[in-house]
Amino acid sequence: MKRTPTLISALLLTAVAAWATNVQFDGQVRYRTESSNWNYSSDVDAYNYSLMRTRLGASATPMDGLNVYIQMQDSRMIGGHATSGTLNEDIKLGLHQAYFKWDCKALPGLHLSAGRFEMPKADQRFFGSVGWSNIARTFEGWVTSYGIEGIVMADLYGLKVTESYVANTDRTAWGVYFNNLFSKGIDFFYHIDNFGEVDTDADGKTDAAHSRNTIGLHYGNTYFDKLGVTFNFGTQMGSNEWGGSAVDYAGMMYDLDLSWGLDLGFLQKIGFGYESMSGDSDAGDDQMEEWQELYPTAHKYHGYMDIAGPIFSGNNAGLNDIEINFLGVLPVGGLKYKLDYHMFSYAQDTGLENNTDLGSEIDFTLKKKMSNFAIAVGYSIFTPTDNLVNGGDPVHWKYIQFIAGWK
Repeated sequence: MKRTPTLISALLLTAVAAWATNVQFDGQVRYRTESSNWNYSSDVDAYNYSLMRTRLGASATPMDGLNVYIQMQDSRMIGGHATSGTLNEDIKLGLHQAYFKWDCKALPGLHLSAGRFEMPKADQRFFGSVGWSNIARTFEGWVTSYGIEGIVMADLYGLKVTESYVANTDRTAWGVYFNNLFSKGIDFFYHIDNFGEVDTDADGKTDAAHSRNTIGLHYGNTYFDKLGVTFNFGTQMGSNEWGGSAVDYAGMMYDLDLSWGLDLGFLQKIGFGYESMSGDSDAGDDQMEEWQELYPTAHKYHGYMDIAGPIFSGNNAGLNDIEINFLGVLPVGGLKYKLDYHMFSYAQDTGLENNTDLGSEIDFTLKKKMSNFAIAVGYSIFTPTDNLVNGGDPVHWKYIQFIAGWK
Protein backbone atom coordinates (compact mmCIF):
# COMPACT_ATOMS: atom_id res chain seq x y z
CA MET A 1 0.00 0.00 0.00
CA LYS A 2 2.10 2.89 -1.34
CA ARG A 3 0.08 5.61 0.38
CA THR A 4 0.46 4.25 3.90
CA PRO A 5 3.89 5.87 4.61
CA THR A 6 2.61 9.17 3.23
CA LEU A 7 -0.47 9.10 5.44
CA ILE A 8 1.54 8.10 8.51
CA SER A 9 4.02 10.92 7.84
CA ALA A 10 1.17 13.40 7.45
CA LEU A 11 -0.38 12.26 10.74
CA LEU A 12 2.96 12.47 12.56
CA LEU A 13 3.61 15.95 11.19
CA THR A 14 0.14 17.00 12.26
CA ALA A 15 0.74 15.64 15.78
CA VAL A 16 4.08 17.47 16.04
CA ALA A 17 2.50 20.68 14.76
CA ALA A 18 -0.33 20.34 17.26
CA TRP A 19 2.22 19.99 20.07
CA ALA A 20 4.42 22.85 18.88
CA THR A 21 1.81 25.40 17.82
CA ASN A 22 -1.81 26.36 18.22
CA VAL A 23 -3.61 24.15 15.67
CA GLN A 24 -7.28 24.39 14.82
CA PHE A 25 -9.01 21.53 13.02
CA ASP A 26 -12.03 21.55 10.74
CA GLY A 27 -13.84 18.75 8.95
CA GLN A 28 -16.85 17.86 6.87
CA VAL A 29 -18.65 14.78 5.61
CA ARG A 30 -21.13 15.35 2.80
CA TYR A 31 -23.38 12.61 1.40
CA ARG A 32 -25.68 13.19 -1.57
CA THR A 33 -28.01 10.84 -3.43
CA GLU A 34 -29.23 11.88 -6.88
CA SER A 35 -31.79 10.45 -9.31
CA SER A 36 -32.33 11.48 -12.91
CA ASN A 37 -33.25 10.41 -16.43
CA TRP A 38 -30.77 12.30 -18.60
CA ASN A 39 -31.90 10.77 -21.89
CA TYR A 40 -34.81 13.12 -22.74
CA SER A 41 -37.00 10.02 -22.97
CA SER A 42 -39.78 9.00 -20.59
CA ASP A 43 -39.18 5.38 -21.65
CA VAL A 44 -35.80 5.32 -19.89
CA ASP A 45 -35.81 4.59 -16.16
CA ALA A 46 -34.20 7.06 -13.80
CA TYR A 47 -30.64 6.33 -12.71
CA ASN A 48 -29.75 6.58 -9.03
CA TYR A 49 -26.29 7.17 -7.58
CA SER A 50 -24.69 8.55 -4.42
CA LEU A 51 -21.68 10.77 -3.84
CA MET A 52 -19.62 11.31 -0.71
CA ARG A 53 -17.04 13.98 0.03
CA THR A 54 -14.93 13.91 3.20
CA ARG A 55 -12.61 16.69 4.30
CA LEU A 56 -10.22 17.17 7.20
CA GLY A 57 -8.31 20.41 7.58
CA ALA A 58 -5.78 21.87 10.00
CA SER A 59 -4.71 25.48 10.44
CA ALA A 60 -1.55 26.35 12.35
CA THR A 61 0.39 29.50 13.23
CA PRO A 62 4.03 28.44 13.64
CA MET A 63 5.15 32.07 14.09
CA ASP A 64 3.63 35.51 14.34
CA GLY A 65 2.35 36.61 10.93
CA LEU A 66 2.57 33.16 9.32
CA ASN A 67 -0.42 30.87 8.91
CA VAL A 68 -0.39 27.40 7.34
CA TYR A 69 -3.47 25.51 6.20
CA ILE A 70 -3.67 21.88 5.02
CA GLN A 71 -6.87 20.15 3.92
CA MET A 72 -7.19 16.51 2.90
CA GLN A 73 -10.12 15.38 0.77
CA ASP A 74 -11.66 12.08 -0.29
CA SER A 75 -14.22 12.27 -3.14
CA ARG A 76 -16.02 9.17 -4.33
CA MET A 77 -19.08 7.76 -5.99
CA ILE A 78 -20.47 5.14 -3.63
CA GLY A 79 -19.61 1.71 -5.02
CA GLY A 80 -17.88 3.26 -8.01
CA HIS A 81 -14.22 2.48 -7.33
CA ALA A 82 -14.30 -1.29 -6.92
CA THR A 83 -13.40 -1.10 -3.22
CA SER A 84 -16.73 -1.41 -1.43
CA GLY A 85 -17.05 -4.88 0.08
CA THR A 86 -13.69 -5.96 -1.32
CA LEU A 87 -10.03 -6.05 -0.27
CA ASN A 88 -8.95 -3.76 -3.11
CA GLU A 89 -6.66 -0.86 -2.22
CA ASP A 90 -8.38 2.50 -1.95
CA ILE A 91 -6.31 5.42 -3.28
CA LYS A 92 -8.91 8.20 -3.46
CA LEU A 93 -7.54 10.27 -0.56
CA GLY A 94 -5.71 13.37 -1.75
CA LEU A 95 -4.67 16.93 -0.97
CA HIS A 96 -7.36 19.52 -1.63
CA GLN A 97 -5.64 22.58 -0.21
CA ALA A 98 -2.20 23.28 1.23
CA TYR A 99 -0.88 26.82 1.45
CA PHE A 100 0.82 29.34 3.66
CA LYS A 101 -0.10 32.99 4.17
CA TRP A 102 2.57 35.40 5.34
CA ASP A 103 1.83 38.91 6.61
CA CYS A 104 4.68 41.35 6.03
CA LYS A 105 5.36 43.26 9.23
CA ALA A 106 7.67 45.75 7.52
CA LEU A 107 4.86 46.88 5.19
CA PRO A 108 1.44 46.54 6.85
CA GLY A 109 -1.24 45.44 4.43
CA LEU A 110 1.10 43.29 2.32
CA HIS A 111 0.38 39.53 2.29
CA LEU A 112 1.81 36.59 0.35
CA SER A 113 0.06 33.24 -0.15
CA ALA A 114 1.44 30.26 -2.05
CA GLY A 115 0.51 26.62 -2.58
CA ARG A 116 -2.77 24.95 -3.54
CA PHE A 117 -5.94 26.87 -2.70
CA GLU A 118 -9.51 27.72 -3.61
CA MET A 119 -9.88 31.21 -5.09
CA PRO A 120 -13.54 32.31 -5.13
CA LYS A 121 -14.12 35.94 -6.04
CA ALA A 122 -17.23 38.10 -5.56
CA ASP A 123 -20.34 36.14 -6.63
CA GLN A 124 -18.15 33.54 -8.43
CA ARG A 125 -19.30 34.46 -11.95
CA PHE A 126 -15.67 34.58 -13.10
CA PHE A 127 -13.68 32.74 -10.40
CA GLY A 128 -15.45 30.13 -8.30
CA SER A 129 -14.71 27.16 -6.08
CA VAL A 130 -17.76 25.18 -7.37
CA GLY A 131 -18.67 23.90 -3.92
CA TRP A 132 -21.53 21.79 -5.30
CA SER A 133 -19.00 19.63 -7.11
CA ASN A 134 -17.86 16.50 -5.32
CA ILE A 135 -14.27 17.64 -5.92
CA ALA A 136 -14.41 21.48 -6.04
CA ARG A 137 -11.93 23.67 -7.89
CA THR A 138 -8.50 24.62 -6.60
CA PHE A 139 -5.60 26.50 -8.16
CA GLU A 140 -1.87 26.05 -7.68
CA GLY A 141 0.34 29.10 -7.58
CA TRP A 142 0.75 32.29 -5.57
CA VAL A 143 -1.18 35.43 -4.63
CA THR A 144 0.37 38.69 -3.42
CA SER A 145 -2.15 41.01 -1.79
CA TYR A 146 -1.88 44.60 -0.70
CA GLY A 147 -4.65 46.50 1.02
CA ILE A 148 -5.34 50.02 2.19
CA GLU A 149 -8.41 50.02 4.41
CA GLY A 150 -11.39 51.76 2.86
CA ILE A 151 -9.63 52.25 -0.48
CA VAL A 152 -8.52 49.01 -2.13
CA MET A 153 -7.42 45.42 -1.66
CA ALA A 154 -5.49 44.30 -4.73
CA ASP A 155 -4.44 40.73 -5.53
CA LEU A 156 -1.62 40.03 -7.97
CA TYR A 157 -1.64 36.33 -8.78
CA GLY A 158 0.17 33.73 -10.86
CA LEU A 159 -1.33 30.28 -11.42
CA LYS A 160 0.10 27.17 -13.04
CA VAL A 161 -2.72 25.37 -14.82
CA THR A 162 -0.65 22.72 -16.60
CA GLU A 163 3.02 21.78 -16.18
CA SER A 164 4.29 20.27 -19.45
CA TYR A 165 7.97 19.84 -18.44
CA VAL A 166 8.99 21.47 -21.77
CA ALA A 167 10.19 25.07 -22.03
CA ASN A 168 7.58 27.65 -23.14
CA THR A 169 4.73 25.14 -23.31
CA ASP A 170 3.16 25.34 -19.83
CA ARG A 171 -0.38 26.66 -19.52
CA THR A 172 -0.42 29.50 -17.03
CA ALA A 173 -2.84 32.14 -15.79
CA TRP A 174 -2.05 35.40 -14.09
CA GLY A 175 -3.59 38.76 -13.46
CA VAL A 176 -4.53 41.50 -11.03
CA TYR A 177 -7.81 41.66 -9.13
CA PHE A 178 -9.08 44.73 -7.23
CA ASN A 179 -11.58 43.85 -4.49
CA ASN A 180 -14.32 46.19 -3.27
CA LEU A 181 -12.83 49.44 -4.51
CA PHE A 182 -13.41 52.32 -2.07
CA SER A 183 -15.79 50.02 -0.14
CA LYS A 184 -18.39 50.56 -2.88
CA GLY A 185 -18.92 46.92 -3.87
CA ILE A 186 -16.89 47.29 -7.08
CA ASP A 187 -14.44 44.61 -8.21
CA PHE A 188 -12.24 45.01 -11.30
CA PHE A 189 -9.76 42.58 -12.80
CA TYR A 190 -7.44 41.92 -15.73
CA HIS A 191 -6.75 38.25 -16.36
CA ILE A 192 -4.52 36.45 -18.86
CA ASP A 193 -4.74 32.78 -19.85
CA ASN A 194 -1.55 31.82 -21.65
CA PHE A 195 -1.89 28.40 -23.27
CA GLY A 196 1.85 28.03 -23.73
CA GLU A 197 1.92 27.38 -27.44
CA VAL A 198 4.64 29.20 -29.40
CA ASP A 199 5.41 29.92 -33.04
CA THR A 200 8.99 30.02 -34.32
CA ASP A 201 9.87 32.26 -37.25
CA ALA A 202 12.64 31.75 -39.80
CA ASP A 203 15.16 33.48 -37.54
CA GLY A 204 14.39 31.11 -34.69
CA LYS A 205 12.53 33.72 -32.65
CA THR A 206 9.58 32.41 -30.66
CA ASP A 207 6.43 34.32 -29.77
CA ALA A 208 3.41 33.38 -27.70
CA ALA A 209 0.83 32.02 -30.11
CA HIS A 210 -2.21 31.55 -27.89
CA SER A 211 -3.14 34.04 -25.22
CA ARG A 212 -6.65 35.03 -24.07
CA ASN A 213 -7.04 38.23 -22.06
CA THR A 214 -10.15 39.12 -20.07
CA ILE A 215 -11.18 42.42 -18.51
CA GLY A 216 -13.97 42.04 -15.97
CA LEU A 217 -16.14 44.12 -13.66
CA HIS A 218 -18.34 43.09 -10.75
CA TYR A 219 -20.69 45.33 -8.79
CA GLY A 220 -22.84 44.31 -5.85
CA ASN A 221 -24.74 46.49 -3.43
CA THR A 222 -28.01 46.88 -1.50
CA TYR A 223 -30.24 49.94 -1.60
CA PHE A 224 -32.99 50.94 0.85
CA ASP A 225 -32.16 47.75 2.82
CA LYS A 226 -34.36 45.87 0.32
CA LEU A 227 -33.14 46.27 -3.26
CA GLY A 228 -30.19 44.03 -4.12
CA VAL A 229 -28.29 44.86 -7.30
CA THR A 230 -25.56 42.71 -8.85
CA PHE A 231 -23.92 43.42 -12.20
CA ASN A 232 -21.12 41.57 -13.99
CA PHE A 233 -19.40 42.45 -17.25
CA GLY A 234 -16.54 40.86 -19.14
CA THR A 235 -14.85 41.40 -22.48
CA GLN A 236 -12.06 39.40 -24.09
CA MET A 237 -9.16 40.00 -26.44
CA GLY A 238 -5.95 38.26 -27.43
CA SER A 239 -5.38 35.75 -30.21
CA ASN A 240 -4.75 32.13 -31.10
CA GLU A 241 -2.13 31.95 -33.82
CA TRP A 242 -1.26 28.33 -33.25
CA GLY A 243 -1.24 26.24 -36.42
CA GLY A 244 -0.65 29.09 -38.86
CA SER A 245 -4.11 30.72 -38.80
CA ALA A 246 -4.83 33.66 -36.49
CA VAL A 247 -8.10 33.98 -34.58
CA ASP A 248 -8.71 37.02 -32.39
CA TYR A 249 -10.82 36.75 -29.23
CA ALA A 250 -13.72 39.21 -29.05
CA GLY A 251 -16.25 37.60 -26.69
CA MET A 252 -18.40 39.46 -24.20
CA MET A 253 -20.74 38.66 -21.33
CA TYR A 254 -22.92 40.65 -18.99
CA ASP A 255 -25.54 39.91 -16.39
CA LEU A 256 -27.84 41.85 -14.11
CA ASP A 257 -29.48 40.40 -11.01
CA LEU A 258 -32.09 42.29 -9.00
CA SER A 259 -33.80 41.22 -5.79
CA TRP A 260 -36.35 42.81 -3.48
CA GLY A 261 -36.71 41.90 0.18
CA LEU A 262 -40.29 41.42 1.39
CA ASP A 263 -39.81 40.02 4.90
CA LEU A 264 -43.18 38.27 4.77
CA GLY A 265 -41.95 35.03 6.29
CA PHE A 266 -43.33 32.67 3.71
CA LEU A 267 -42.04 34.97 0.97
CA GLN A 268 -38.92 36.86 2.01
CA LYS A 269 -37.40 37.80 -1.32
CA ILE A 270 -38.14 37.82 -5.05
CA GLY A 271 -35.51 38.14 -7.74
CA PHE A 272 -34.94 38.62 -11.44
CA GLY A 273 -31.83 37.95 -13.46
CA TYR A 274 -30.66 38.22 -17.05
CA GLU A 275 -27.34 36.93 -18.37
CA SER A 276 -26.00 36.95 -21.91
CA MET A 277 -22.83 35.28 -23.18
CA SER A 278 -22.01 36.20 -26.77
CA GLY A 279 -21.95 33.73 -29.64
CA ASP A 280 -19.89 33.63 -32.82
CA SER A 281 -21.74 35.08 -35.82
CA ASP A 282 -19.36 33.49 -38.33
CA ALA A 283 -17.34 30.50 -37.13
CA GLY A 284 -15.19 30.63 -40.25
CA ASP A 285 -13.77 34.15 -39.90
CA ASP A 286 -10.82 35.42 -37.89
CA GLN A 287 -12.92 36.70 -34.95
CA MET A 288 -13.81 34.40 -32.06
CA GLU A 289 -16.85 36.34 -30.82
CA GLU A 290 -18.10 33.58 -28.52
CA TRP A 291 -17.50 34.31 -24.85
CA GLN A 292 -14.93 31.92 -23.38
CA GLU A 293 -15.78 30.95 -19.80
CA LEU A 294 -13.07 31.53 -17.20
CA TYR A 295 -13.41 29.57 -13.95
CA PRO A 296 -17.00 30.24 -12.75
CA THR A 297 -19.34 28.44 -10.39
CA ALA A 298 -21.93 28.16 -13.17
CA HIS A 299 -24.03 25.77 -11.11
CA LYS A 300 -25.23 28.72 -9.02
CA TYR A 301 -26.66 30.59 -11.99
CA HIS A 302 -27.48 28.46 -15.03
CA GLY A 303 -29.84 25.98 -13.43
CA TYR A 304 -28.99 23.37 -10.82
CA MET A 305 -29.24 20.55 -13.36
CA ASP A 306 -26.09 21.86 -15.09
CA ILE A 307 -27.59 21.32 -18.53
CA ALA A 308 -27.07 24.87 -19.80
CA GLY A 309 -23.30 24.64 -19.30
CA PRO A 310 -22.79 21.82 -21.84
CA ILE A 311 -25.26 23.57 -24.18
CA PHE A 312 -23.10 26.68 -24.15
CA SER A 313 -19.73 24.96 -24.47
CA GLY A 314 -20.92 22.64 -27.25
CA ASN A 315 -21.68 25.29 -29.87
CA ASN A 316 -20.71 28.77 -31.03
CA ALA A 317 -24.14 30.34 -30.53
CA GLY A 318 -23.66 31.66 -26.98
CA LEU A 319 -26.35 31.58 -24.32
CA ASN A 320 -29.05 33.82 -22.85
CA ASP A 321 -30.58 33.03 -19.47
CA ILE A 322 -33.62 34.79 -18.02
CA GLU A 323 -34.24 33.86 -14.38
CA ILE A 324 -37.00 34.51 -11.85
CA ASN A 325 -36.69 33.28 -8.26
CA PHE A 326 -38.57 33.27 -4.97
CA LEU A 327 -37.12 32.69 -1.49
CA GLY A 328 -38.77 32.26 1.87
CA VAL A 329 -39.47 30.08 4.89
CA LEU A 330 -42.21 27.48 5.10
CA PRO A 331 -44.52 27.74 8.14
CA VAL A 332 -43.77 24.12 9.08
CA GLY A 333 -40.38 23.25 10.56
CA GLY A 334 -38.71 26.50 9.57
CA LEU A 335 -37.65 25.02 6.21
CA LYS A 336 -36.03 27.52 3.87
CA TYR A 337 -37.07 27.20 0.24
CA LYS A 338 -35.91 28.60 -3.08
CA LEU A 339 -37.82 28.40 -6.35
CA ASP A 340 -36.02 29.27 -9.59
CA TYR A 341 -37.32 29.45 -13.13
CA HIS A 342 -34.92 29.72 -16.10
CA MET A 343 -35.59 30.36 -19.77
CA PHE A 344 -32.62 29.49 -21.99
CA SER A 345 -31.99 30.57 -25.58
CA TYR A 346 -29.10 30.97 -28.00
CA ALA A 347 -27.57 34.45 -27.96
CA GLN A 348 -26.69 34.17 -31.65
CA ASP A 349 -29.20 33.67 -34.45
CA THR A 350 -28.61 30.13 -35.72
CA GLY A 351 -31.18 30.14 -38.52
CA LEU A 352 -33.41 27.62 -36.75
CA GLU A 353 -37.05 27.58 -37.78
CA ASN A 354 -38.32 27.74 -34.19
CA ASN A 355 -36.25 30.84 -33.25
CA THR A 356 -33.48 30.37 -30.68
CA ASP A 357 -35.35 28.97 -27.66
CA LEU A 358 -33.62 26.01 -25.99
CA GLY A 359 -35.85 25.16 -23.07
CA SER A 360 -36.79 26.03 -19.53
CA GLU A 361 -35.84 24.74 -16.10
CA ILE A 362 -37.59 24.82 -12.72
CA ASP A 363 -35.53 24.24 -9.56
CA PHE A 364 -37.12 23.80 -6.13
CA THR A 365 -34.89 23.48 -3.07
CA LEU A 366 -35.62 22.95 0.64
CA LYS A 367 -32.93 23.43 3.29
CA LYS A 368 -32.72 22.97 7.05
CA LYS A 369 -29.66 23.80 9.14
CA MET A 370 -29.23 22.53 12.70
CA SER A 371 -26.01 23.63 14.34
CA ASN A 372 -23.30 21.54 12.62
CA PHE A 373 -25.71 19.46 10.55
CA ALA A 374 -27.65 20.46 7.42
CA ILE A 375 -30.13 18.76 5.09
CA ALA A 376 -31.03 19.85 1.56
CA VAL A 377 -33.66 18.36 -0.76
CA GLY A 378 -34.14 19.38 -4.36
CA TYR A 379 -36.31 18.67 -7.37
CA SER A 380 -35.77 20.05 -10.87
CA ILE A 381 -37.35 19.63 -14.28
CA PHE A 382 -35.87 20.71 -17.62
CA THR A 383 -38.23 20.98 -20.60
CA PRO A 384 -36.36 21.13 -23.93
CA THR A 385 -37.58 22.69 -27.15
CA ASP A 386 -37.18 20.98 -30.52
CA ASN A 387 -34.17 23.23 -31.14
CA LEU A 388 -32.33 21.29 -28.46
CA VAL A 389 -33.85 17.80 -28.66
CA ASN A 390 -36.38 17.14 -31.39
CA GLY A 391 -39.32 15.42 -29.72
CA GLY A 392 -37.46 15.12 -26.42
CA ASP A 393 -39.31 14.60 -23.14
CA PRO A 394 -38.67 16.65 -19.98
CA VAL A 395 -35.78 15.60 -17.77
CA HIS A 396 -36.42 15.14 -14.05
CA TRP A 397 -33.75 15.34 -11.36
CA LYS A 398 -34.00 14.81 -7.60
CA TYR A 399 -31.49 14.79 -4.76
CA ILE A 400 -31.15 14.71 -1.01
CA GLN A 401 -27.96 15.88 0.67
CA PHE A 402 -26.62 15.65 4.23
CA ILE A 403 -23.71 17.73 5.54
CA ALA A 404 -22.06 17.29 8.91
CA GLY A 405 -19.03 19.36 9.83
CA TRP A 406 -17.25 21.59 12.29
CA LYS A 407 -14.81 24.48 12.34
